[in-house]
Amino acid sequence: MTSTLLPFRRQSMRGVAIVVAYALLAGPVRADSVGTLTSTEIDEAIEWGVNGDPEPYLLHHAGQPGRVNPVIVGAVYTPFLRVALAAKAARQAGRTFAQSDVSQSLIEPLAYVALRWYCCDRDRNDPASFDPFMPFDYKIATPGDRVVRAPYGLRVTASPVWIKRDISILASFGGDLPYRDVVLVAAYPISVLSTACDFVIYRELPSRTFPGERDNELRIGRVTLEDLTRWR
Repeated sequence: MTSTLLPFRRQSMRGVAIVVAYALLAGPVRADSVGTLTSTEIDEAIEWGVNGDPEPYLLHHAGQPGRVNPVIVGAVYTPFLRVALAAKAARQAGRTFAQSDVSQSLIEPLAYVALRWYCCDRDRNDPASFDPFMPFDYKIATPGDRVVRAPYGLRVTASPVWIKRDISILASFGGDLPYRDVVLVAAYPISVLSTACDFVIYRELPSRTFPGERDNELRIGRVTLEDLTRWR
C-alpha cells in the first residue's frame, strides 16, 4: 500500500477540530461550484439514484503524473452525489424518494471526504494485528501546515469545516465504503473542488534521525482535473 514518511523538525500544528457555522447558499452545484442544488438538479440526482447506479467518488493516492494510482485513500461526496446515493438506498429498500425526502444536510454546500488509514505503519507493521483505531492519533492537513510545505508538491487548498470520527454519517445517505479502516470524515466548502487538490491525513512519529523531533506518515488523496470533469 502507498504511504509516505517525511522527517520534520518539531512544530506546533494547527488543531483539526474546526467548527464553523456555514450558511446554505442558493444556486446550482457541480464539482466547481460554491452553492447548493437547484430544484432541477435535485430531480436529476434523484433520477440517477432511482434508475442508475451512483457510487462514491473514489479518492486515489497521489502517484505519477498521467497515471492513476490504484490505492484508494477514501472517497468524496458532493451534494449531488449524496442525493443520488440517498435515492438509490431508498430504491434498494423498496421506498420511493422525492424532493420532499431531501434533507438540508444532503444539499448543504459541503464536500464530504472520507479518509482511510490502511496498513501498515513504521510502528504498526504486522498486517495480522494491525488496528487502524489504536492508537487514534490522526491529523488532517490544512493550508500552511509544515507537512504541506514540504517539497512534495502537495496541494492542500482549504481547511475542513468540521471533522468527525463517527463515520455513521456516511450510512445516513447510503455512502458506506467497503473498507473497515475509514477513520475520519471531514467536510470542506464545496469550492475546494474548483481546482485539483489534495486531501492529506497523517500521523506524527518520533524521528529515527533527529532525537526529540518528529517524522510524519502520510496518506495523500489526490483530486485531479479529470476527476472534476466527471464528478457532479
